[in-house]
Amino acid sequence: ALPPPGARRPWREVLRVGGSPSPDDIEAAYRRQAKDAHPDRPGGSHDAMSELNAARDEALKEIAA
Repeated sequence: ALPPPGARRPWREVLRVGGSPSPDDIEAAYRRQAKDAHPDRPGGSHDAMSELNAARDEALKEIAA
């Protein structure tokens, strides 16, 4: 089944991390993805970067809890 409209992908899927990542692991994954997702790069977009930013924020919030 498809996810409902407006549903976001889990941060682990967006950042492509598994296990128990550290804040440094999350930042490294974010930076790798941001190189391709940034709107100033060919193939990047505002939507992709927004999803990536939200995933990083959610990941850091979750592991700090």
